[in-house]
Amino acid sequence: LLIMVATKTPKTHVEYRPVLAPMVVEGKLDINPRVQAACDYLKQKITPGNPLDQAKLETECGVGLNMDEDEIIALTDKVFADNAAEIETQRYLFGISKLLPLFKNADPRAKWANGGMVTKALKNKLAAVLGPKDERDEAMDKAKNKSKGKEKKAKVVANSKKDGAVAGEGAKAYDDDATNMFRDAARMESSFFNSDEKKKEHFEVTKGIVRTRFPPEPNGYLHIGHAKSMNLVFKGAYEMLGGVKGMCNLRFDDTNPAAESTEFVDSIKENVNWMGWKPWAVTYSSDHFDTLYEFAERLIKDGKSYVCNQSGDEIKRCRDLRRDNKPGYESPCRNRPVEENLELFRAMRDGKYKEGELSLRLKIDWEHPNPNMWDPVAYRIKHMAHPHAGDKWCIYPTYDYTHCIIDSLEHIDYSLCTLEFEVRRDSYYWLVDQLGLWKALQYEFSRLNIEYFCLSKRKLKVLVEENYVTGWDDPRLPTINGLRRRGFTSEGINAFCDDIGVNRHDNTLVEISRLHYWVRWHLDQVARRAFAVLDPIEIEITNYPEGQIEMLELPNHPKTEMGMGNRSVPFSRKLYINREDFREENPGKKYFGLAPGKEVKLKYAYNITCTGMERDASNNVVKLLATYDAENKSKCKGVLTWVAHGEGGAAPATAEVRLYDELFTQKVPGSDGRDWLKDDLNPNSLTVVTALIDSSLVDVKPQDRFQFERVGYFVVDDDSKPGALVFNRTLPLKASSDAKKI
Repeated sequence: LLIMVATKTPKTHVEYRPVLAPMVVEGKLDINPRVQAACDYLKQKITPGNPLDQAKLETECGVGLNMDEDEIIALTDKVFADNAAEIETQRYLFGISKLLPLFKNADPRAKWANGGMVTKALKNKLAAVLGPKDERDEAMDKAKNKSKGKEKKAKVVANSKKDGAVAGEGAKAYDDDATNMFRDAARMESSFFNSDEKKKEHFEVTKGIVRTRFPPEPNGYLHIGHAKSMNLVFKGAYEMLGGVKGMCNLRFDDTNPAAESTEFVDSIKENVNWMGWKPWAVTYSSDHFDTLYEFAERLIKDGKSYVCNQSGDEIKRCRDLRRDNKPGYESPCRNRPVEENLELFRAMRDGKYKEGELSLRLKIDWEHPNPNMWDPVAYRIKHMAHPHAGDKWCIYPTYDYTHCIIDSLEHIDYSLCTLEFEVRRDSYYWLVDQLGLWKALQYEFSRLNIEYFCLSKRKLKVLVEENYVTGWDDPRLPTINGLRRRGFTSEGINAFCDDIGVNRHDNTLVEISRLHYWVRWHLDQVARRAFAVLDPIEIEITNYPEGQIEMLELPNHPKTEMGMGNRSVPFSRKLYINREDFREENPGKKYFGLAPGKEVKLKYAYNITCTGMERDASNNVVKLLATYDAENKSKCKGVLTWVAHGEGGAAPATAEVRLYDELFTQKVPGSDGRDWLKDDLNPNSLTVVTALIDSSLVDVKPQDRFQFERVGYFVVDDDSKPGALVFNRTLPLKASSDAKKI
């Protein structure tokens, strides 16, 4: 809200920001619409420089006009009563888009009511009044769809003629797309229907507090795509509901003991904690194996599942037959008697069959257009112990069978997942319907794709196992462990996730500069400053007294309000600067570095002028001679960082510095027919140098973060030991290191 005040206040009215900001802090401007109303009021009603009437402003923003949930429900009842005839006639076509304006016009407070609560109340009331969709609604849907299709087709035809395109082809594609979107929306609405009894049971458990979950399968390490999901389920979902407080479980969907381990469980827990999230509870799907088994037997008894003898390859062939509309796709076991199914399933449980011999399949619908409804597998045999549940079981439920049931058992409100799970929505709701369980609202959003990153778990595994990188925490990987080791902060990553938001636009490629921007934004606030010379060239100040050492107090952060204090570093006759800060010939006025006869400022110290150079046998410059101005009479544009010898002429400390760049040279590795490993790996993704560091960096510990002034952001690596420090470059100071100017 404060950011909104800062960005939405008209530039001509910035003088009123000190009025709006305290109103946010005091809770008067407590939602986005109120802040927007305040900014609009300034722009439309207030001339810059004039006094602001606080009372009028608060009236314009609806300060104090609040509605609790009971009042929202009461107003909803009134709106439905006032429009009963039209709702009865138009039924579900009289939807939320028509109800919301009526609601907002029915009470002055309604404009400022919690949008999530209002929408929920209207949907619940509509479902309660009309009940499930029936033949009347199907007929209305078809008529509306046909009408919309004609309108869209006419529009596309007109545009196609205008552009000289083939009108018929364009119109058909447009119309089909609109039809599919409408059908999908209608299906979702009808699928997500909970009875009043279920709603009551759910409310008794949750007490109205929204529940989400973060459900990783513990079969690998988390990456930045999971960070986006965490940001949504632990925080974003509640914010989108108007700031309602919520609960989020960390749930391990651990249904496959062949791929899972306690190593991955521990890593995920550590990652969630490092990202700043505190789960309401840590749960395991495997804790419900007994209940899941009981549900499976119930489905068998109800004729909704059967034991199948087909192998995995045979099941795949049958699915291919169905896709090609050829006969013979149903399993010959589909109509096996209930008693026989129960006997076989219990024999599977008791270990009487080998892996792959039998499976339990759900008996759904082979005529359904969604392949996920073609009798998916619910249980399979795996003769191995489970990392969490132990060795009790030799049959394990599949993810598709387990996930929706656990959502119901945990009384999750919003089952948030990425778009590849959209096709599983039909089977998700079918299964909880058969078991009579609570239905969470499944909502899908697009996966995260970032330039120069590989976020495929399969490909990341190749990079690690085939030694293209040093491990899952290699700083070049987008894993949470790798980003942490490179020096990224959780605050920076979460700010990036807030910035990009969530949507349903699949394959959107996010610029890596956006991630780097937010990481720099946070590091600029928290990173202590220090001097380091990565490619040193020696300078001897010939007019500085030999043997003299000055201890200079340098600020650890340029903003004193950060409270980071000072550091003491020595200044002496012999010191070093970065080689790139020197030119053998003076390039001219626009060059601010050191060159023969040119004067520059050594930061926090003295002005020096280059008076000479010393060369080696190969004619390379190995040492510079200079004089210093003890009074700093000139104001120099060039300011250089440096590291000097200390007491007794002791040379500066050294450290290994690892300069990381992106692992791939292409924005989308493997695109346009390239081999993602052979063609797109960056051979220069890691460069190692030995740097000279100032004395304040000697006693550091892993994960300490610094800005090496004028060089970049760095973090102490986990490999560091006393006397053998290792620093990783997190990022250069600027988005493009070659744009750097002295």
